[in-house]
Formats: sequence, C-alpha cells, structure tokens
Amino acid sequence: MKKLILLLVIALSANYVNAQWQQTSLNSGNVFCITPCGTNIFAGTNSGIYLSTDQGLTWNSASIGLTCSYIRAITISGTNIFAGTDVGVYLSTNNGASWTLVNNGLTDININALVIKDTTIFAGTNQGTIFSSTNNGSSWSGA
Repeated sequence: MKKLILLLVIALSANYVNAQWQQTSLNSGNVFCITPCGTNIFAGTNSGIYLSTDQGLTWNSASIGLTCSYIRAITISGTNIFAGTDVGVYLSTNNGASWTLVNNGLTDININALVIKDTTIFAGTNQGTIFSSTNNGSSWSGA
C-alpha cells in the first residue's frame, strides 16, 4: 500500500513539474547556450547573442561588434561576458552593448566551450585543444 501511495505522489509531482515549462519569445534560430547575469539572461544562437531583462519574456539583440553570429558558448565573470564563436572569443565589458575579439595566443579559434574557474578562463575548441587565460582574455596559452 505504501508503495502505491508513493508511486501516486511521484506521478502527480511529475505532471506538475512538466506544466511549469513555458515558451518564450526568442525565435531567432537555434539556441546553443544560455547563461544568467544578475537579473539578465544571455542566449547564444546561430544568429547572434540575445539579452532578456525580464525573465525571458522578451529578447533583444546584443550583437554589436560581433563579426560571427554563431555563438556556441557564453560565460560570465563579474562584469566581463565572454562568447565563444567560430572565429574565437569575444569579450563585452558593458553588458553586451558591444563586443571585442580577444584571440591573442589562440591557435585554434573554433571555440565550443567556455568556463571560468576562480580567475582563469578555459576555452575548449573543435580540435580538442583547451586554452586558458588569466588576464580576462588579453592573452591565451595552451592549458
């Protein structure tokens, strides 16, 4: 009897969890990455970076300065936002209002993954190489 009640509770809970998903208004191609920054949310797509300041209800382009619109990874450290693309790593220091390419030392610029551990940024590439930067992307070295 206890097992039956437990299964019933689990089944009812699972339906409740499924009912919480809602589609947002971002209809700009494939979404490859999403990351929060305070009350903002950044989404990387195959058509650039988009920013939501209202919990995902609306999205605006945040791609000024990007020469590559295919965004595979986004990570954030303080006020620095890093975006991994097919042409390297971009940095924004103004909440995505503009972007600068920071590729000094990257010998493979097809960036698939970005992560920050303490004060070191790691970038993973298409060729399986991992680079690191300890100066906010000003220079990179093989990890």
